[in-house]
Amino acid sequence: NLVTVRWGPGVLQAPAKPGEAGYTDQANKPESVEVVGVEYDEEGLGKHSGTYQGKTLFTCRDGHGSFAKVEKLELGMPIQRAIAEKYFAAALPEAAKKSTRQETLDAMDYMDSKGREKSMSVEFVGRYDIEQRQQRLEGFVEMSLAESALASRYPDEIWSGDWSLPNLKSLWLDKSLICEWADVAAFATEPGVVISLEDTAESLPAGGTACSGSRTEW
Repeated sequence: NLVTVRWGPGVLQAPAKPGEAGYTDQANKPESVEVVGVEYDEEGLGKHSGTYQGKTLFTCRDGHGSFAKVEKLELGMPIQRAIAEKYFAAALPEAAKKSTRQETLDAMDYMDSKGREKSMSVEFVGRYDIEQRQQRLEGFVEMSLAESALASRYPDEIWSGDWSLPNLKSLWLDKSLICEWADVAAFATEPGVVISLEDTAESLPAGGTACSGSRTEW
């Protein structure tokens, strides 16, 4: 479910339920939990308008407000991570790598401190992986990142160096967390890309346009 964080994170005391010690015995207080105050996009999912035990902590539409544990909140991510999580899981920093492949790129001549000419091999760590990744990216004609936590174009936190989707023609971003037209424009790396924004366009500023040469649908 899509939400907007309106408050927190902060620590609140979890309400005790009937039958629990904290419900009748004030000496045994219910546990405290770290939460955020959120406003649901969809009506009927919330319980209030930003109040907690009669105190207003944030303001939102009535019946859209709620509190959620921090660990249950999935924050927005840049497109590199969204692509990597779906198509290149092994490229994620947290993924365990069995081995690192090294290749000799060239021989470099140099002169040491005593004026002697020497030569050394230069190794490019991960060169094979970079070439294979870009080759796979070039193979995408259609890509779907719908119903993901995709929220922005930057930062590039997974891959260093240049990368692109030169043959991409269709990109599905339905039900994502994008809220800026500038990010939509940045996703269209080549002219003629058709971008679907069903149930996402509602979060984008009215009157905006994606970019010249691309078409958006919602």
